[in-house]
Amino acid sequence: MSDRNKLLEDLASVLQVESSGLGQDRKLNADGLWDSLARMSMTAALIAYAGAQVSVDDLQNLETVGDFLNFADRQRGDTGK
Repeated sequence: MSDRNKLLEDLASVLQVESSGLGQDRKLNADGLWDSLARMSMTAALIAYAGAQVSVDDLQNLETVGDFLNFADRQRGDTGK
């Protein structure tokens, strides 16, 4: 499993959906689960993925799965593809 796929699996787990349900346009808070605990969990996953310091506050304004993945890739310094 690639690092990016692992990140998607972690995000799916936090949002309590199948990873196949994580389209780029899906709202992170579509089901009210993108709370402070979810952002903390994904901050740890992003640090592991990107190898960069990321804070919970960095994730506060992300709205969609695409926003999240673009942010993750920028932190990692690549396109993730």
